[in-house]
Amino acid sequence: MKLLNWLTNRARRRRLRLKTGLRLSRYARSRWLNGVLITTLSMTSIYFFLRSDLFLIKQVQIESVSGSLIQQSKVEARVRFYLARSIFSVNTEKIEQEITASFLPVREVRVDKIFPSTLRINYDERQPVVELRLEGQSYLVDVGGLIFAETPPGRSLSIPQINIGFDELDLARERVLGQRLQQMTVTRMLEVGAFAWEDVKLMLRKIEYRQENMVLVFADPVDTDRTWETLLSEEKEVAMQLGTLVSIIHHAESQGKKLAQIDLRFDRAVVIYQ
Repeated sequence: MKLLNWLTNRARRRRLRLKTGLRLSRYARSRWLNGVLITTLSMTSIYFFLRSDLFLIKQVQIESVSGSLIQQSKVEARVRFYLARSIFSVNTEKIEQEITASFLPVREVRVDKIFPSTLRINYDERQPVVELRLEGQSYLVDVGGLIFAETPPGRSLSIPQINIGFDELDLARERVLGQRLQQMTVTRMLEVGAFAWEDVKLMLRKIEYRQENMVLVFADPVDTDRTWETLLSEEKEVAMQLGTLVSIIHHAESQGKKLAQIDLRFDRAVVIYQ
C-alpha cells in the first residue's frame, strides 16, 4: 500500500513539473516574440522618422571668410546635388574634399550640419603674395608658391609683380593653374614679396629677372609715379640684403635725397641718387 501511494505521488509530481515547464516554455517563447516585434516596430518607426521630410536638406548656407575670387553661386551649384537628401546620410568630409578639389583658390573649407535640414559651408580663400606675369597673362601666387588663380580683369592689387618667362620657370604652358613654383630664384622672389607685403612703406611695384639678376622696382612714397630699382645678389641671403636696403632707404629719407638705384651685388652697396 505504501509503495502504491509513493508511485502515485511520484507520477502526480512528474505531471505537474511537465505542465509547469510547458507553461514556462510557452511564456518564454511568447515573451521573445513580443520583444522581436517591439524592436522591429521601433526600428521601423525610427527609420521612417529619420527619412521623413523633416530631415531632408532644404537649404545650403554659404559664407566666405575672406576673398572674393569665387562666386558663392558656383559653390552652391556644386553642392546642389545634396538637396532633398537626408541630412543623416550626408558625409561632410566628402563635401569638403569636393569643394577643395573643384575650387583651387579655396585654402580651407568647413561643412556643418544644422539640424534639421540645413548645410552650412564656410570657406577661406588663399591670399596672394605676388602677381606672376607670364607673357601677357597674370596669375596670383600664394606664400607657398602655388599658382591658384588668374588675376581678375580690371582689378588693381597692392602686391608686387613678378615679370618672368616660361623657360626660366620651367612651367607647362597649357596648364599654369595648379602648378607650384619651386625654383630657388622664384623662392627668393616670394620671400621678397612677402617681406614687402608686411612692410607696405617699401611700395614694391614689381620684381624682374634681368640677365640672371633679380631687380626690385619700387615706387617713391611721395611721388608714386616715380620709380627706382634695387639689384640683389644671388649669392647673399635675401633677408640680409633687405635689411641693408631698408637702412639705405631710411638714410636717404633723413638726408632728403631721392634714390635712383641701389646695387647690393657687391661687398659694399652701390647707391645712386637722382
